[in-house]
Amino acid sequence: MKQTKKINKISLFLLLGMAAVAFGLVYSNQPDDEKVPKTIVVKKGDVSHSIRLTGTLQPETEVEIKSRLSGILEKIFVKVGQKVQKGDPIARIRLIANPENVERANANLRTAKIQLNTEKDIYERNQELFKEGVIARSEMETSERDYLVKKEEMESAIHQLEIVTRGYKEGNRDVSDLVLATLDGSVLDLPLKEGASVTERNNYNDGSTIAVMANLDHFNFNTRVGETEVVYICPGDRFTIRLTAFNNVRLTGEWSLVYPKGEENDGIVKYPVQARIVSLPKEKQIQPGFTGSATIDLVSNTGVVLVNERYINFRHDSTFVSVYTFDNQVEERYIRTGISDGVNIAVLEGLEEGENLVLK
Repeated sequence: MKQTKKINKISLFLLLGMAAVAFGLVYSNQPDDEKVPKTIVVKKGDVSHSIRLTGTLQPETEVEIKSRLSGILEKIFVKVGQKVQKGDPIARIRLIANPENVERANANLRTAKIQLNTEKDIYERNQELFKEGVIARSEMETSERDYLVKKEEMESAIHQLEIVTRGYKEGNRDVSDLVLATLDGSVLDLPLKEGASVTERNNYNDGSTIAVMANLDHFNFNTRVGETEVVYICPGDRFTIRLTAFNNVRLTGEWSLVYPKGEENDGIVKYPVQARIVSLPKEKQIQPGFTGSATIDLVSNTGVVLVNERYINFRHDSTFVSVYTFDNQVEERYIRTGISDGVNIAVLEGLEEGENLVLK
């Protein structure tokens, strides 16, 4: 009986051993997951390099209205935000005359009157003598000329007094005590209050700004781009601008100006660029200083081999990928890359569509 049990145990061990051998043979014929890497098939697609820009909207035409007279800002005729036409009065300047200049002008006027009256008496007396044939024609003509010169000097002295006391002479349309609008537009700012001192604009002084005006029918989008992007900005190219103030408003911008000189800020050089707003929405009022953002496609490649950047090995100034070849080998391969959108990068050389890329 004991011998029978012993034989059964031996048989059981033999069966278990045979099962283990069979399982080992079957398992050895299965692929080793640790030996076969995870891969993806390389495909072609489209990729573009774009940048996101933030800028402000500024009127295409903005001017500072200044006075041609020095004095006191006596009256302001407009308000901030008001629309005016070219030639409309903005303000009136009251001239503060210099007493010394006024006295000198009055003295010149009195002298001119005396000289004119003296010359007039001589001229009228010579007229009678010429009629009687006492004096020659040449003497009569000289007397007439002297009289006309003194008359002109008298008119000049009157005008000089008007200029000293009023800042301009009567009848001169180019200069007056009124400050006029120089364009059709809206008043953006009135820096001075009534009663403030005003300095005239001349060759040596910019003068006091009475008002700031702009035409709000035409705007520019102003921003700055880096030196690696400015080479792709081409005047005439159009793009879409999203306004921060109105989420549902989209404007079309057209690059119009790229400044040739960059501005350095914290060691980074950026170039001011400007785009003209092609059309403004009729239902919304665009204000100067509104901010907007735009995504600009600088350059694009279509139908190129694409690789996710996380599968690329960067070593020194070269780029490599791991490829699982058709003979079940992992090969590190050098590739030449192109533009990137921040996720995928174009592969120009070293990798073909349909190859298996080893995942990291």
